Amino acid sequence: MKTYRVCPTLDIFKDVKANNEWEAKNKVQDEIDNLINWKKIMNKNYQELNCDDTYITDEWYNFNDK
Repeated sequence: MKTYRVCPTLDIFKDVKANNEWEAKNKVQDEIDNLINWKKIMNKNYQELNCDDTYITDEWYNFNDK
């Protein structure tokens, strides 16, 4: 039997209203951490790959928002 290194990815995005990039990243990272529950997963022999952290690709103002 072979061993396969499998690297699941979470290739999604969310538009977040925030005052700055730091706040936007933290809002999303908190949701992801709660969704995945790292402690439970790590107990099943997963190892961290140290991939890129949460990042931002675009920003804009919504002038219709109050």
